[in-house]
Amino acid sequence: GIAEDRVGDIFKPFIQGDSSTTRKYGGTGLGLTISKEFVEAMRGEIGAASELGKGSEFYFSVPMQMAAAEDLNEGSSQPQKDIRLNADILIVEDNLINQKIALKILESRGAKADVAHDGQEALDKISKKNYDLVLMDCQMPIMDGYQATKEIRDRLKLKVPVIAMTAHALKGDREKCLAAGMNDYITKPIDKSQLFQMLDFWLNNTQRNEAGMREVQDNDTYEARLGEIEREHGTELLIELIDLFLEDYPPKMQLMKVACENGEFNQVKYYAHLFRSGSANLGAQHLAENCFSLEENLSSMKADEIHKSCDNIVSEYEKAAFHLSEYKKKKTSAPAH
Repeated sequence: GIAEDRVGDIFKPFIQGDSSTTRKYGGTGLGLTISKEFVEAMRGEIGAASELGKGSEFYFSVPMQMAAAEDLNEGSSQPQKDIRLNADILIVEDNLINQKIALKILESRGAKADVAHDGQEALDKISKKNYDLVLMDCQMPIMDGYQATKEIRDRLKLKVPVIAMTAHALKGDREKCLAAGMNDYITKPIDKSQLFQMLDFWLNNTQRNEAGMREVQDNDTYEARLGEIEREHGTELLIELIDLFLEDYPPKMQLMKVACENGEFNQVKYYAHLFRSGSANLGAQHLAENCFSLEENLSSMKADEIHKSCDNIVSEYEKAAFHLSEYKKKKTSAPAH
């Protein structure tokens, strides 16, 4: 149990009810702070009741939406899909334990997997072999996952699906991964079921281009991201965001073109940054990639390269606007339930 005058403090960082345990159990109690953050992020409450010498009771409550009975029945009746991975996959990971776990998971489902210890080694392997998919750790020595992915897209010109593996699940991480040219991301430690579903999606929702490389269908990326926004925030907000993209961006695109023509490249960089984050948020991955590339490399680019990059951004915006317009039509024309 915990002394009554200490119960109110145990959800604060690095607070323990009995300081005599600190030397033996340093750091114990941080989990309560993290739990509190999770619960409050879900608009809930967490608390504790305790009596010294007897024990403690911890509890929390969070508001949840009740699922319809037919949805529960449909979900429970569907068997778990035993996904087989007939694919060549590159694992880019500097941690030996994580490497072995990932290898075992992939090989258990029939995949052929190679390992690279950092981003530079990954580039060397990718330049010599056509992989179907890359699992890319984000934080590595020599060259991190973000830079390696950028090299894969910009220098090697490959469209191989790159799935980020990150130890973080913080707001904005997914957008950062997409902006770097990655297709999706999964948190560590890896959940096998989630990993297999993700690999099944990216390996099977593909088509081959003339060069024989795997190319993710654009529409799948939009469907996945827009569907996620709709589930989390509702259709009304989703339509509002699409409208902002369709109405707010065109005049700014024009301003970027004018700035480019006038040699005002700092302004060009500003607009590339502006477009990047919003594009990634709505699943416009290729547009986000182009904006990120221009933003990061503008200082070392020649004027004609900047002009070409701006033209590519405008072209990708037009493609993205088409996809988002079609998605909006589908949602606004659907009968109300």
